[in-house]
Amino acid sequence: MARILQVVDCFDALTSDRPYRRELPKREALQILADRKGTMYDPRIVDVFFSLHGEEGERAMASEVTPPEPRESSPRTIDPAAPVTTTGLPLRSFYDLGRALPSSPSPRQLGEALWEHLATHL
Repeated sequence: MARILQVVDCFDALTSDRPYRRELPKREALQILADRKGTMYDPRIVDVFFSLHGEEGERAMASEVTPPEPRESSPRTIDPAAPVTTTGLPLRSFYDLGRALPSSPSPRQLGEALWEHLATHL
C-alpha cells in the first residue's frame, strides 16, 4: 500500500499548484515518475499507474531512462521483470479508503478507518 501511495502522492504533488510553483502538466509529471522508476518508486506500481493514464502513460514508459543496476550493498532489490499480480487489494480499495477518511484525520481515526476497511478484505 505504501508503494502505491508514494507514486500517487508524487503525481498529485507535481500536478497541483504549490505556493512556490505552478502545477506541472500531466505529461511532465509522468516523465518525472518514469525517471524515478526503479530508483525511488517500485517499477511495477509505476507501470500500472502509467497504464491507467492511457496514451500519456504509454509515451512516458517509452521514454524511460534505464535505471542503474542495484548496488551490491543494497539489502533488498526490486525485480522489474516480476509480473504484476492482482492477489492484493485492488486499487479501488485504496480509493474507497481515502474517501472514507476525514480531511485531516487524527492518528486514531486513521487507524480505525484503516482497520475497518482492511477487515472487510481479510
